[in-house]
Amino acid sequence: MIGLFEESTKRWVICANLFLKMALTQSHAIIDDSDRNMKLILDTERAAVQHLQAILSNWEPSSELVL
Repeated sequence: MIGLFEESTKRWVICANLFLKMALTQSHAIIDDSDRNMKLILDTERAAVQHLQAILSNWEPSSELVL
């Protein structure tokens, strides 16, 4: 699960850089790259949330939480 968050973090950095380039160059190709990366972020973060939901649905307060 940590890997999902690391992947999401990398994608956010990529998007931030793409948005900066887009602001400087107004390139339509960068808009497409940004859109693709934002969709990947959504998919990655959705998977992380689903993983957390699965863990928490089986967790009992007296047990150790294992991620």
